[in-house]
Amino acid sequence: MKNLARNRIREIGLPAPRNDDWIYFPTAKVSHIEIPEADGENEADELAIATENNVAALLPLAFAASTRKQVIAAGSRENGILKIRDEFAHSIFDIEDSAELSLEVFGNHQERPFASERIDINVGKNAKLNLFMHENDAETITHLRHFKIKAEAGSNVRVEILHTGLGTVRTSFDIDLNGEEANLDFRSLSVLCAKASNHTLLRLHHNAPNTHSNQLARNILSGTAFASYDGKVDVMQGCTDVKSGQLINTILQNEGAKIATKPTLRIYHDAVECTHGNTCGSLDEDELFYLESRGFSAETAKLILSRSFARGTFSGEEASPFAERVTDELVKLGL
Repeated sequence: MKNLARNRIREIGLPAPRNDDWIYFPTAKVSHIEIPEADGENEADELAIATENNVAALLPLAFAASTRKQVIAAGSRENGILKIRDEFAHSIFDIEDSAELSLEVFGNHQERPFASERIDINVGKNAKLNLFMHENDAETITHLRHFKIKAEAGSNVRVEILHTGLGTVRTSFDIDLNGEEANLDFRSLSVLCAKASNHTLLRLHHNAPNTHSNQLARNILSGTAFASYDGKVDVMQGCTDVKSGQLINTILQNEGAKIATKPTLRIYHDAVECTHGNTCGSLDEDELFYLESRGFSAETAKLILSRSFARGTFSGEEASPFAERVTDELVKLGL
């Protein structure tokens, strides 16, 4: 895979500001990377590297010393932790039919100026994936992380992400819903301050009828923090009864903070329900006035509304395996 990835990066080039998938990211942060020549014969293209256009998906393959692979046996249930220590890392998880994996991905344990990781997750028929990440990088760090998730019929994928770091972070997802009744529930919360720069790119493909997805991304931004959310949903031909929703909510706590959003729907069949929405502003003045009229101070009223906004990101009918973990992290943030 190493040689294929190196050749492919040389073909498409490193990210530039004109690249649609990188328009919000400060590409100067990755322009210093030197891609070595391929050494030896090309390997079998098991990961469709020859057609991959996302450099974040290729860099870990081009430089990682080895690939870590784990199989979750059919019908089993496992809890896992992925701790990444290398500058470049590649991991594969195969969740076999009717199995369940609850996986927490920790940030890079070595504070490196630059880190790039790729995680491939194959979710079998009627299998379940619960994925949680807390991004908390230092200000001096640039971090790219790419997920490629393939979900088969009857599978359920739940992704929960909490961004609180001060670094420059890009988290990208390439998700395929390949079988009927495959379901994705994607939730992301960014609580950023100072000069933090956080970017999420999601490419979601409904490749089968009767597949469902929901995206909820929320941001609380202060200082000169900048966040972006680029979400594209494809509903392929013949995929009837698809339901897909995308909602992005942002609270800007001062004029220096910025948000950029880019929702995109590409629908090749009529019998679907697809929506997207975006809101951006400060805390609701009427709600603040109501709380203050009930005896709460202005600061307490702001805290109550911010806490409700943040915690509501991860609420749902089914309790998340990481609910306690999320609550603990939000408490540390005063939310």
